[in-house]
Amino acid sequence: MTQVNNFWKKCIKIYFLSLYFNLEWKYKFFRYQPSRAYKDFKNLESLNNSQLLREIREVMKEWWEHSICSHCYDYEKKWLKSPRIAFNEGYISKYGEFPKEYSIFPKELFLKFNNICNLSCRMCSSYASTWRAKLDQLLFKKSYWLRSIPQDSIKSIRDIKLLSWVEMMDIKWGEPFLLKENFEYLDFLISCQLSHNIELTYNTNLMVLPSNKNKYSYLLLWKYKNVFEMFDKFKKIKLRVSVDAYGKDNEYIRIWSNWEQILTNLNIIRKYKNIEVVMTSTIQIDNLFLIPKLIIFSEQIWVKLNLFTHNIVTHPIYYNIQILPKSIKRKVVYLYHTFMNNYDISEIYKKNIEDIIRYMEKGEVDIKNLHEYVRVTTVTDTDTWSTYQNKMLELVKKELIIDSL
Repeated sequence: MTQVNNFWKKCIKIYFLSLYFNLEWKYKFFRYQPSRAYKDFKNLESLNNSQLLREIREVMKEWWEHSICSHCYDYEKKWLKSPRIAFNEGYISKYGEFPKEYSIFPKELFLKFNNICNLSCRMCSSYASTWRAKLDQLLFKKSYWLRSIPQDSIKSIRDIKLLSWVEMMDIKWGEPFLLKENFEYLDFLISCQLSHNIELTYNTNLMVLPSNKNKYSYLLLWKYKNVFEMFDKFKKIKLRVSVDAYGKDNEYIRIWSNWEQILTNLNIIRKYKNIEVVMTSTIQIDNLFLIPKLIIFSEQIWVKLNLFTHNIVTHPIYYNIQILPKSIKRKVVYLYHTFMNNYDISEIYKKNIEDIIRYMEKGEVDIKNLHEYVRVTTVTDTDTWSTYQNKMLELVKKELIIDSL
């Protein structure tokens, strides 16, 4: 353990526990936590008072860094915003102050029902998307298929006592608007008269908006005409729309997505006052040169674009921007600085760009994984192949040829 001097020295996900339900364990309180934290789990209170969580809380009270939290602290040592800081800022923004003591009842509930998804994004895996299974099998000779939350977890998240404390639910993984379990659960919350106290947050590719007027009507219960009738019963809806590039370039990265459909659904959603929409982009080799164009698009349509450094693709490593040769990194830096000097963009985007540059330049070239990038990119060629992707692939190939001489 080493002493650190960072934002609050604590993590809201541990000190004031938010509750995760995922496909690996019944409960998960914060990311990157090993399964040993759940070995002796019996109930919610026993988990809160487990030796590991008590130890981490005590360490944080003394402003020390626990080794289990190294992922976030590694980000912060590079002067980048970590998930820990993002969680803390979000909590303070919402509740005004850091909690003085922890409670066994969570204000926030994070859910992952299953991995059903209609896209096969290049940086993803079949662990999080059923449509990636065939591609993973082709690329790596192994894949996951359907993975669903255990039934005992379903029972737990219908605990009225627990839910009476919950103010925010974050439903992610797969494509939640394709999950019947999602809409059945929303109906349960509405029927129990709990929904009006709850803010719903979704990660979505925005390809699907179930309605009795389209082919996704089977996902809704008969009493609802469309998904918006359900959303209207909740305090607020926040949609994080996953967009990694503009137009055809997004269709290339997010295989099977349709740009025109995304724009159509975006225009529909923006008519509803209780729905807040932001776009969220992962930063990777495949869109590194495309970020400026995406920023311009976001400002034109007045939709915020999240470019947080904790959304940088670190795995698979062959998409990590740190592995690029210095010559390509110099081109990226020149593009970004030229863009900032010639376009009137907000200060937050300028900071995002500088953070991306800082992160990128911390890494060294990785020839082995650049070869893997070429292999994977070539194998996964699709009809959505764009001019940009041809150029990016050729840039990397050129560097690999130079290295081999």
